[in-house]
Amino acid sequence: MSLSTPPLSRSSATGSKHTLLTSILSRAQDGFQYLFRSYPMVAAYLKGEDPDLFLHYVFEWLNDSRTLEVLRRITGIDTLVKVNAQATLYRPGHFLTGHDDSGLPRAAPPSRLRAVHDARLARGVGRSTAVSR
Repeated sequence: MSLSTPPLSRSSATGSKHTLLTSILSRAQDGFQYLFRSYPMVAAYLKGEDPDLFLHYVFEWLNDSRTLEVLRRITGIDTLVKVNAQATLYRPGHFLTGHDDSGLPRAAPPSRLRAVHDARLARGVGRSTAVSR
């Protein structure tokens, strides 16, 4: 059995996008919220999607035994066994509100999420898209 939704007309799709954006912006006023595009590096890598994508080489490097050893020394986490990764694209109007990952509904359990690193790459003069509170 296949589940599908009926095609939306242009006006109803636009209305749905507007409703979603309004909701996102409203939640961003008082709590954690984000709006950006992302590429799920782990899922794509494991599924064999986009096999020649440079990000897959980055993911392999992050999880190489030598890199993990360096990360264990830097963080002091002797039990570190893997690194998760996501590539994020911020376009004009996109944002990520300030947060510390604790108490987020989709955050990994504290016993699993031990350290976070955010590397930002940008053309020209970069500026942070994160919003601090």
